Amino acid sequence: MAKQRPFFKSLRGKVSLQMLIVSLLPVILVGVLAYNSMKTAEDKASESVDVSREALEKDTVGANKAGLAWLLSYDMEKEIAERIKDVDNWAGKAAVVNAARSSSDDDSEAYKYLGEEISGTTYFDYAYLVDLSDNVVTQVITGNNRPDTESISPSVKLAEQNRVHVSDVTLGGGIEPSYLVEIAVRVDDLNADEAVGVVVGIVKIHPLSLAQEYEKKVTGNRVVVWNSKGTLITDSEEKKRYNMPDITWSQSEKEVLDEITDDVKVIEPDYVITDKVVAGYARAANESIDINYPEFGGLGWTVMVEQGADIAFASLDSLQDLEDDLKENTKSTIFMLVIVVIVVFIVVLGISVYLSRGITRPITQLSDAAEKVSMGDLDVNVDVKSDDEIGDLAASFGRMVTAVKFLSEDED
Repeated sequence: MAKQRPFFKSLRGKVSLQMLIVSLLPVILVGVLAYNSMKTAEDKASESVDVSREALEKDTVGANKAGLAWLLSYDMEKEIAERIKDVDNWAGKAAVVNAARSSSDDDSEAYKYLGEEISGTTYFDYAYLVDLSDNVVTQVITGNNRPDTESISPSVKLAEQNRVHVSDVTLGGGIEPSYLVEIAVRVDDLNADEAVGVVVGIVKIHPLSLAQEYEKKVTGNRVVVWNSKGTLITDSEEKKRYNMPDITWSQSEKEVLDEITDDVKVIEPDYVITDKVVAGYARAANESIDINYPEFGGLGWTVMVEQGADIAFASLDSLQDLEDDLKENTKSTIFMLVIVVIVVFIVVLGISVYLSRGITRPITQLSDAAEKVSMGDLDVNVDVKSDDEIGDLAASFGRMVTAVKFLSEDED
């Protein structure tokens, strides 16, 4: 009997192992190269996605909010400039000039004219005309915010000196007060080449109406407006916040407030990105618009347009989906590679074991026959049917046994 050995120390085991190595090595090598290639592509794609996302956050989302803030600030400055133009037109009307020159003796035409001018508007709350002696010639009231004309407004004196003066924003009275702006324009008698009075228009800015307007203009965004003093004018999200005694500022609001200076200088569009929000801000000035008044720099409206980061960056989720898809593809490739290796291992192992039997069985027969011959049994018959070298070896062994048997019989 042939000596029994452990499988992997036997010829059959060695042949099977060699076949496994030869079969699996290319598969594993190709798999490793494919995985390395996909992993490199995934890393580069992830890096590219991160860079693209950061760039889009800043250059697209942040810049878009800043652009909206600039447009809203521009519109507010333009609105005030148009109201200055209205009051400037009043100052040039003959009815107003004549009333200012003749004081209170002839104010009916001026009263009628100013009444017609402000009654059809939603922005003028009050208008009045004074002469150079600080006497109120006529006045028209459409709202509840009637100024104290017993003492002449500083705006009147400043308009006498500078021709045009626009006051700072002040908060009126009432349960839901409006902000008020005085626009004073000197009335000049061009025929006599002299000043004869000052006409004043009171513009009302209602924070609640302004907030509702902004909700429609920039749907889905929060709009906050401050004046040049950092006074809150309106907040489209908390509409009554402007009238609160103590206001707590958010992180984004604090960063914008740090940029506000007590003047009317332009604040170029910029943005703030925090973990929670994306906020763009800007401040236009009178010089920014096409209706310029050298005597008026602007009211310094600083506007912030804010949106939650989860909503603002929702459009960028497709980039994250791309990155996730790449990771899933890499995982799928690894899984398929493992499956292929396992299948190849099982198939090759079965084939190698089957094929190795064709090699080891004849050799085992020859080994057993040789063992018997060595024990003196010359009647051994080696029946190996093979057309290869093993068959030749078996035939030679059979002839050798026959020859030994003949020699042994001759000696006897």
